[in-house]
Amino acid sequence: MIDPPRVIEEARRDLLEYENTGLSILEISHRSQTFRGIVDQTEKKLRELMNIPDNYHVLFLQGGESLQFSMIPINFLRGRNRPANYILTGYWSKKAIEDPRREGQVNIIWDGRDEGFTRVPKQFGLQSITIIVTTILKRQQSWWLNDLPRI
Repeated sequence: MIDPPRVIEEARRDLLEYENTGLSILEISHRSQTFRGIVDQTEKKLRELMNIPDNYHVLFLQGGESLQFSMIPINFLRGRNRPANYILTGYWSKKAIEDPRREGQVNIIWDGRDEGFTRVPKQFGLQSITIIVTTILKRQQSWWLNDLPRI
């Protein structure tokens, strides 16, 4: 179990000086060995905690979930003449559809607005290269509790 006062004290201490480096954790260069050690230790602990196998990569990305709304279309759509097919399940999937429109054609293959985003599709047919499902458990959003539908 995490001891909150101890964690807060350690964070406060590291903000002032991280492990006798003479620098705050906020001042350490992202190119330094110290920072590399932080990333390596974090990845190791994350792999243990979430049982992530060695044949999977762990990516530490800035920008949060909204950055992925543009990263996915840039990496999967740019320069290809293929549409992105989206399943509209609520607030975040509506936001996620804005960025790919700059990269190419976007098809909304299922839209839950008319039903107030109270359900998601069980099955639908589509021949597609790219289907994007946004499931962020915030605000008004519907999501699958079990398996994703058959496509």
